Amino acid sequence: MSSGSPAQRADSQIVGSGGRNRRKRVIQFLLDNGLFIAFVLELILFAVAAPDLFIRSRTLEAILRLSGPAGIVLASYTITLISGQIDLSTAQVGGMASLMFAAVFQLLEWPLGVALALTVVLTIAVGLLSSYLIKQGIPSFVSTLAVGVVCGGIGFLIINLTRQPGMIRLVRPPLRDIANFEVIGVPFVIPLMFVAYAIGWVVLNQTRFGAHIYAMGGNPAAAALNGINAIRIARIVLVTNAVITGMAGILIAGRQLAAQPGVEGLGQSLTAALFAGVALSGGSGKIERTLIGLLFLSTLTIGLGILNVAAPVRQLIFGSAFVFAILLDSIRQQLASR
Repeated sequence: MSSGSPAQRADSQIVGSGGRNRRKRVIQFLLDNGLFIAFVLELILFAVAAPDLFIRSRTLEAILRLSGPAGIVLASYTITLISGQIDLSTAQVGGMASLMFAAVFQLLEWPLGVALALTVVLTIAVGLLSSYLIKQGIPSFVSTLAVGVVCGGIGFLIINLTRQPGMIRLVRPPLRDIANFEVIGVPFVIPLMFVAYAIGWVVLNQTRFGAHIYAMGGNPAAAALNGINAIRIARIVLVTNAVITGMAGILIAGRQLAAQPGVEGLGQSLTAALFAGVALSGGSGKIERTLIGLLFLSTLTIGLGILNVAAPVRQLIFGSAFVFAILLDSIRQQLASR
């Protein structure tokens, strides 16, 4: 028995298709704007939970200070991720670089420029090692994870060789003054972060190299057929990211007056980028949106600290945020493939 005329069945299919399209548009809207909505809700939540402590200028300053070095790294990390490379070594590279710098500058009392130069050489070697492993056919997340373990080991080796109690204290004035330098009351790392983002935006949107980065991340096979050298791009982005991460690690150490293995805050670059819509597989994403992802996580860190949330609970929250960011990326990929 027929369930209806052909015209009725066609109308039913059109209605069903329209409903699916509306749902897809709603989901896409939430994916595109959900981070902004979540950031506003986060601000409201902390303002209601702790109005006397959260709604004050010092809290804003703390959020910006926390975001500065991490934002400098995130600008570089976003480019790395868009190119199709996943770097899991940032926290360890930052820690190793800060310890190397501290050992040379603080303990050996060598000049600031020499200590910086040696640290830059070390971080360049780290980026070259990661790109070499990728050239051998090892996926980037495996290569950088392994390199991160090596960097963590080097950091602990420096601690052991210098016989320091888990960290190297930095008390020599030049670095301390530079790390805490302010311009009209604003920590200089904040404008430095915006400069890093501006450079990253220009590279991605106004240069041929940026177009190659998007092409390489989006479709490596097609990019290779068009003469784009994948290994060269991987080498450039990984070396650049390692050097910038190392410098950010030194800035954080200078602000905290101590260098130690692993740098808190630098390891959240991947979470912030995924929240902002940068594809885990590469090829898509806007660098300017990752700044909102960074501010969201920095505000979460400061807000949880104000509420005196226990460290294990904070770790659970940030771990859950990372899982949620991965799920969002998966949903975006599924929508894009339909």
